[in-house]
Amino acid sequence: MSIYFKKYGQYALILLLAGAICYGVCALIHISALVDVILKFVICCVVPNSVFFLCFHKKEEFQYFKNLTCRIFRRIITKQDA
Repeated sequence: MSIYFKKYGQYALILLLAGAICYGVCALIHISALVDVILKFVICCVVPNSVFFLCFHKKEEFQYFKNLTCRIFRRIITKQDA
């Protein structure tokens, strides 16, 4: 049971780190209203995913889902070409 809590504690810390970085970067942006919203949207999409990629890209689960996603996209592309 201890390994379970340690693992999910690490996941929670990574999630908090991604949120803190995203919040910090977004707090620095003060432009016109529309550009501000669009830029913050892009930042909030890119930053957390980058943090998750850097933390999990060597994990077995990440590799499994990466390969699964690649296979699905290959099937979609080959169906469109046919």
